[in-house]
Amino acid sequence: MTATGETLMDTVPTPQGTPYAVGGSRGNFLTSRPRTPVAASAGPVPQSVAPPSGPNGGGTSLTITGVFPSPLAAVNPVTIGGGPVSSVVKVNNTTITCVTFPTVPGAKDVVVTDDQGRSGTLTNGYTFT
Repeated sequence: MTATGETLMDTVPTPQGTPYAVGGSRGNFLTSRPRTPVAASAGPVPQSVAPPSGPNGGGTSLTITGVFPSPLAAVNPVTIGGGPVSSVVKVNNTTITCVTFPTVPGAKDVVVTDDQGRSGTLTNGYTFT
């Protein structure tokens, strides 16, 4: 602890071990706490697609569930096997709906991209039959 005139200053460790300054002057008590780190918002995390498969002719309405904390990208927010789906609607932070397009049969990755360019992939999340 140090004293300068009528001001007392000391460094006090927090339970996490990070020190912060405390002090007082003429009955006033002051603290200077370290900044609490703010976690960056996570990108989209698609977890499931219903139905899990549909005809390769396209036109199947899908519901993608997962964690979607941010707004979706303005262009091609949802792709399946690299192709953009249509009629994309972010219903809420856990549900997206869309419609498939015509393509070749096979299991395809479902990718959701947010407005910050972050994407999440559900590997082989949808199968065109």
